[in-house]
Amino acid sequence: MTWQINLFAITYFFSAALILAVIVFSFQHIQVRGARYFIYLSLSVEIWALFMGLEYGVVEPTWKIIFGKIQYLGIATIGVTWLMFALDYSRRNKWLTRRTLAFCWLFR
Repeated sequence: MTWQINLFAITYFFSAALILAVIVFSFQHIQVRGARYFIYLSLSVEIWALFMGLEYGVVEPTWKIIFGKIQYLGIATIGVTWLMFALDYSRRNKWLTRRTLAFCWLFR
């Protein structure tokens, strides 16, 4: 695997490190309303930023495709985790049932 460090890769790696710091800080304040779902949202963004940086940093097309597919896991989960966070933070916990979340994850 050949690496080509460029400004795009460095920017995404810096963003991933910053998001990781936010996740660690959020774990320290887990009792705050919405913190658990905010961590889920941050993990989705972390996956997206980290693998986007890896995609920009690698040269071979095979690895670019692999990293692009892995970053899609982060991209695809952002919408549902944002909804979970917004519902919990706005005190609409009655919407956060297993059935509703399963429906959201199924049709994201």
